[in-house]
Amino acid sequence: MTSFFTFLATHQNAILILLLMLVVSVALLRWILWMFGWGRFKPEGQPADSAAALEVKSSNNITYILADLFVKVINDFRHLLALIIVLMFALALGYVLWRGGGNMENLKEGLQAVMSTLGGIIGSIIGYYFGESAAKSVRPSPPTVTSGDEPEQNDDDGAAAGGGAVRQAPAPPV
Repeated sequence: MTSFFTFLATHQNAILILLLMLVVSVALLRWILWMFGWGRFKPEGQPADSAAALEVKSSNNITYILADLFVKVINDFRHLLALIIVLMFALALGYVLWRGGGNMENLKEGLQAVMSTLGGIIGSIIGYYFGESAAKSVRPSPPTVTSGDEPEQNDDDGAAAGGGAVRQAPAPPV
């Protein structure tokens, strides 16, 4: 049993690199499957493997597939970039903590360097994502129907279709 632990101790960097490569390759494979909509990422409304599915697949030529791929990559790029920056921040912090050892002066200098370099970017990323989630949660309420008829439609001049009166705008949110 001691030979196993000595093997781990002598080859710890190679084992960590192998594990990191395995995680990255699985994540890359999952992302590719998601991009093309294969496997469990197949859209709900898409028919199963039948004559209709073959017709849909044959109508998609390579230009459509490539254009769709680039659209998905561009839409997903900001999330990927944020993930890469956060991972760089975490790796830099881990490296500083590992290399610092028990010396508090080295730890302090290393943490100051990492935080001053990447702290503002991480703050921007956090603010963007929390701001995006707050914007998604605040949605205008749908028009209420009191009499069972269709809701009032506004003409181009802003007056209600039936009454001709101008309604006061609601108070802005605080």
